[in-house]
Amino acid sequence: MASRAYGETPAYDLCIEQSPSTAGTVTPNSGTHRFSANAVVALSAEPEPGYQFAYWLGDVADPASQRTTIQVNASKVVVAVFRPAEKNRFEEIRVGGAGGGGGALLPTSIDFSAPGWSPGGGGKSETRTVIIPVIPTPEPTTIVLLALGTLVLRGRTRQRA
Repeated sequence: MASRAYGETPAYDLCIEQSPSTAGTVTPNSGTHRFSANAVVALSAEPEPGYQFAYWLGDVADPASQRTTIQVNASKVVVAVFRPAEKNRFEEIRVGGAGGGGGALLPTSIDFSAPGWSPGGGGKSETRTVIIPVIPTPEPTTIVLLALGTLVLRGRTRQRA
């Protein structure tokens, strides 16, 4: 909720964070900032070495872009999410073949209708590679940051009302 004295332009809080907290920097810097109602704020996220930008959580113009904007038409929370750097954003999974294994099993899902998949059978030893995209999910820390930011903004809004 906007606080407003007679003749003043309404203003709202924008809470900006990053997750993990040491994985990168955001501009404007982390914390709660106050902006005039309907201001459009430019946001950017720069990863530290060993990390890469994943996405923005919150009401931003382009969640997939390292540089985006947000319109401050209410109190909002936005989080830049980073993940460990990867050589390849796709994961190869070998399917089929004759026993042995030897590797750790990772939880995943496979679209068995994908090209390149064929069920093994008939005693023949055949291996196919199915490439599936790795879909990042928010860390628990990110979810906690969003919840805490929301609570802080609600508390500030109630205090000003």
